[in-house]
Amino acid sequence: MNKLKKTFKSIIEIGLHQNINQKELKKIKILNFSSFFMGITLIISLILKHITSDFSNFLTIIFLIESILYFSILIFNYFKYYITARYLFFIYFTSILFLHNNFLFIGEYTEYYYLVIPIGSLLFFDSKYVHYSLLIIVLILFYLPNHFLNLYEENNFGFFHVAPFLLAFSLLYSITEMKT
Repeated sequence: MNKLKKTFKSIIEIGLHQNINQKELKKIKILNFSSFFMGITLIISLILKHITSDFSNFLTIIFLIESILYFSILIFNYFKYYITARYLFFIYFTSILFLHNNFLFIGEYTEYYYLVIPIGSLLFFDSKYVHYSLLIIVLILFYLPNHFLNLYEENNFGFFHVAPFLLAFSLLYSITEMKT
């Protein structure tokens, strides 16, 4: 158990050095954890899908590529490209979610995971432009595909499902702005 704990700790601490302030240190650790968690979750899902059902070779390749993308974030942090790693994580997460929602696993209402993206940006970025840009991108990705691809019936999918999120994001953003 100690060896597993030590290994996990070394993964979380990839890219850390003594000259990093406490705030950046936390961001790097959280990003390392998130990247590792997403990558390993895809691998575990892949294994479980193969055990429990017929899983196509195409989906196997997609899941492996996605896992590699998430693990690549750890490499960017290792080489101290922290900002690049953050942006890539959000690009990967958004792109993978878009692929899953609109083409691979249609109709599972996983579009609501888009809501994590602008909230996560509050943690990783200090720029209100990044926060609002991600919010706008997420709203577009939430609504536009359903409009063109007709993934859901209009009465089951719409503004009132997301309105509480918009209010919560505005509130969270206001609170974080007051602290700085």
